[in-house]
Amino acid sequence: MRVVWCVNGMEHFGHVLADALGWPLMVGCPTGTVDVALIVGLYDAPHYHATMDCTKAAKKRIIYFCGSDVMMLSMPDILPDATYLCETEAIRQELLAKGVVVDGVSVFPTARHLGVTPYPKKKAVAFYKGNCALKYGSAYISDLQEIFPEVDFIVYSLGHFSDEDMQQLSNDVSVYLRLPEHDGGACSAREFLEAGRRVVCTAPLPFAHQVSREDPVGIIRAVDKALRQPEPDTEAAEFYARDNSAERWKADFSRITGESC
Repeated sequence: MRVVWCVNGMEHFGHVLADALGWPLMVGCPTGTVDVALIVGLYDAPHYHATMDCTKAAKKRIIYFCGSDVMMLSMPDILPDATYLCETEAIRQELLAKGVVVDGVSVFPTARHLGVTPYPKKKAVAFYKGNCALKYGSAYISDLQEIFPEVDFIVYSLGHFSDEDMQQLSNDVSVYLRLPEHDGGACSAREFLEAGRRVVCTAPLPFAHQVSREDPVGIIRAVDKALRQPEPDTEAAEFYARDNSAERWKADFSRITGESC
């Protein structure tokens, strides 16, 4: 038996990978003697007691670093013998600096595949505040609202909207803004790119306007440039329709881990 495992709070991404693989998802409970446990992130720092204890009976552990769990990794020496994966090359370099060598890099598939629709007549920006508005840069919103008074800013968090609501949100905006302290695979940004929306974010994504949280002028310029685009980016939409797919991710996962999917 092979399972996907995660702590409470990571169920969204646990479900994404479990659905892609067709493996059962276990959340915060012992796996028992399974053949493989795919662990989605290490989010019980600094000792990872829950993660290590709940998955200790697995014959093989695959640990997938997602983003801010790398920032919290202060005691890499306590990590178990496992296959290590991460979502981006930037995360791989961060792990390497901490003495952790990963076996492969592959960004997660996305949960939603938003359709491309014409841009709305009224300019609007969607802003993702994650699970902590401060860490995701909410302080910038009031300044941007003053600079762009004619633009609507729609703020939402993960799990806030249904699939239908997210499609409607995509229909209602032409720009998506994401400014977390530490960015992993930026799944939500990639969903909006698949919908042909312009994206301003801290992650180095193809077709996106990459910015730094420490450069407010750069953020303003990038948002202004994105808002001036009159129609969806169909080239980006075609690229991310492939890149966001479960099929692409499963091929990566099988190649890196040797696990059949």
